[in-house]
Amino acid sequence: KVIGQGEPSMDLDVFKVDANGDGYYDNPRGLLAVTTDDGNWERSSENSCQYELLRYNRIYEKQVIYVEVDATNPGTIFRKDDLTNVWAVSLSSKGADTNSAVPAGKTMPLVTFTNDSTISLTEGLGTYFGGNAAVIKELEMPLFQPGVTPDSMTRSCCGATFDQRKTQQYMRVFFKPGVSVGQRGFVIVDAPNGFDFGATCTVGELASEYYAFAGDQELRLKPLKPPLLCEGRRYPPLSATTYNRARIRVTGLIDVINLIHYGFQILVTHPTTYSTDQHDNWKLWLEDAQGDPLE
Repeated sequence: KVIGQGEPSMDLDVFKVDANGDGYYDNPRGLLAVTTDDGNWERSSENSCQYELLRYNRIYEKQVIYVEVDATNPGTIFRKDDLTNVWAVSLSSKGADTNSAVPAGKTMPLVTFTNDSTISLTEGLGTYFGGNAAVIKELEMPLFQPGVTPDSMTRSCCGATFDQRKTQQYMRVFFKPGVSVGQRGFVIVDAPNGFDFGATCTVGELASEYYAFAGDQELRLKPLKPPLLCEGRRYPPLSATTYNRARIRVTGLIDVINLIHYGFQILVTHPTTYSTDQHDNWKLWLEDAQGDPLE
């Protein structure tokens, strides 16, 4: 359903992008209406949102419109690459079509939103736009384990240059996948803003003792299959001040096998300030080779 006139928040990062630095936002916040005198969503039903333009309102050629939709997710996993996960839009006119012999309204053919594979070919576009939404499975047992030395709990100091103390540690990460991730898939590590993995992050195996075999009926830890390519990113892209997202491309498979878990370590630089949010905002995600979310 659409709440109010469907206007999205002006605080969204997509409306603050000026990639070429020309002083103009790249994505102006276009709206269908500002009041109910312009139109309404009263004809909407179930999974179809329908907007009816009222008198004097119109949609112009090449006009870009943003609508905020409140959607209830399906009760089961619904991947982005599911052939039935298709979002589409259509326009209809009640007025006359000057190209028709008989004056009458005209309906534009149903147009599906651009798929994510095409979006990914345009640099920067995938950061803010997608062809559909997904319902993913919750990842089992994501566990972040800091070091045990006193420095593992101290902040860096001070300022952007760490002129007094630069605190770094290898954060240990463990998880059990619920869906298989094919070759060249991704493991994503999110840290609270202020923690920094660096533009090119450092990731690798734990000490060999972690992967020791203890018996067929015992839990076993496996490393991510190398080589591992790790890229640091800022998230959210415009508001984050550090590379607080690590995107790790894994060469081999990440399989779902009973009693098998995965573990690795990643180097992170501590922030110069402390916040209680830093206890909770560590997250782990799995993506396939196309960057579509899985867990």
